[in-house]
Amino acid sequence: MKKKWVILSIAVLALLLASLAVLMIVRANAPKKVWYADSVDYVIERGLMEGDGVRGFNPAGRLTRERLAVVLWRLCGQPAPPDPEEIFFDFDPGKPSSWAKDAIYWALGYYIVMPIMVEFNPNLPPGGIMWYFDGQSTATREQFVEALFRFARYSGVASSKRTEFDFLEENVWDSWAVEAIQWCAEEGLLEIYSEGDTLLPSPQKRVTRAEVAVIIARFCEIYDAAAAQP
Repeated sequence: MKKKWVILSIAVLALLLASLAVLMIVRANAPKKVWYADSVDYVIERGLMEGDGVRGFNPAGRLTRERLAVVLWRLCGQPAPPDPEEIFFDFDPGKPSSWAKDAIYWALGYYIVMPIMVEFNPNLPPGGIMWYFDGQSTATREQFVEALFRFARYSGVASSKRTEFDFLEENVWDSWAVEAIQWCAEEGLLEIYSEGDTLLPSPQKRVTRAEVAVIIARFCEIYDAAAAQP
């Protein structure tokens, strides 16, 4: 009888060891969680971003300028845009998507996402200047950082602290984006752990949807903390 219990115990132990070995192999071969996964879940659950309608969330995909305006507009509760006639410059919004029109007028009216193209037309007052929003073009990294900084000031959550970078003096970033990059870096928003890449180099490179999701998720901690203040 004792011998049978010994044999049974050895069999059970062998089965447990085999199961543990299989579990270790499965875990070793399982895909690791990507660096942007939690942030993508967060921005989707909060209703700030969604899939692109073709490839799911498409983390490596481009973010258009109108989509950037919509993300920030949604974050502050989709406020009514100002009257287009109250916007200080003459601008052509192009052909915005129907779901982006209010966001574009809001972003322009409060100087958050600025026009990027200028055309001279002597028939247009004042001075014959027409600005183009160019909403269908892809937002660059520095355009995104600048818009986020302007939104932070608009929301009253932009601190006065700035991080200084020597290489910024070498025109790595355009001059109009320097203060924005200094603020975002000070707040710890720009570290993107994707094979060592960050938003600091290559400012004219297009910003990806994954990068935007990560930085917006981080920014929301600042934004929500400020909103919770009495």
